[in-house]
Amino acid sequence: MKFVSYMIGCIDHLIAEGLIEDRPGKHFFGEAAKVLDSYVSRMRPMGKLIALVTEFGVTPEMISKFAEEDLVVLKGKVRIKRYKYKGKAKKKKIKKQIKCPTNKLTTQIKAQIREYNSLLEKTHVDVDIECADEVDRKKLIVKLKAMGVTDDKKRIVLRLSSKSVYRVFNNRSFEQGGRYYGAWWISAPSAVRKYITIQGDPTVELDFSAMHVHLLYAIKGVNYAEKHEDAYTLAPGELTLVDWHFIWSDVF
Repeated sequence: MKFVSYMIGCIDHLIAEGLIEDRPGKHFFGEAAKVLDSYVSRMRPMGKLIALVTEFGVTPEMISKFAEEDLVVLKGKVRIKRYKYKGKAKKKKIKKQIKCPTNKLTTQIKAQIREYNSLLEKTHVDVDIECADEVDRKKLIVKLKAMGVTDDKKRIVLRLSSKSVYRVFNNRSFEQGGRYYGAWWISAPSAVRKYITIQGDPTVELDFSAMHVHLLYAIKGVNYAEKHEDAYTLAPGELTLVDWHFIWSDVF
């Protein structure tokens, strides 16, 4: 608990010195759903802190976060959560996080993630968006226009210091899911990702069309790529999408 008390003291000092702006988090109870919900605190640097960062030459590479906790996240089945936000009834699909067991498998997965995060911490991952072509610039403009916020707040934020990752498994099974989350490039717009650089070198993002369909064929020993066909297009017959209603009517 000493670490928490130190953090509170540091934050209070930064606020008192006018270095950061703080909007405290809060708890509230949704009467309709009978659910206790909460918001985390939100903070942003003020001009004085930005000036200090500039003066002392602080770079993104100097900033990192401790990512040891929740390297592996295990979630349950989907359920609907109903709540109120600004007086309006809302609902969303959520998968409640459940306790992750400690066994040989999870220990091995965590060790791999730690090794990967260690490599990422030593690697300079950036984005050279100034090299974006006209097509991608227009895509970003369209994305900004679609944001439901005022013009002065429309922005795409890339937190370059967020490089550590974790894995999420679903439906109480380590055989379902397993995708990586946490790093800034995972949620970056596609028009931005193609300009990612690693150690200053440009990268190429390979797009594997119909990958899961090809994998299913591969399990059966068929190299579908050799057919040079669209894997999502079915030949005329009883299994085409045109006749799907007949198939489902037979099933049900």
